[in-house]
Amino acid sequence: MIVTAASSGQRVTVHNNEAAQQIFIGGADVTTSNGLHVDGKEQKELTLNPGESLYAIAASSYAISVMIQKQD
Repeated sequence: MIVTAASSGQRVTVHNNEAAQQIFIGGADVTTSNGLHVDGKEQKELTLNPGESLYAIAASSYAISVMIQKQD
């Protein structure tokens, strides 16, 4: 889990810090087959509804950056 659920909406930016690796983001059941892929050095911006959380998976362990903006 990279973003925990909140009682209000959240705007989330996920940045893949690793140039040669992909990460995959999605719900609790995210896999490399069903997740939204984020290529190396790319970022994705998402809006999470109240109660939604965000998960990520990758082939190996490395750092990603996550920015969360809470919505009222």
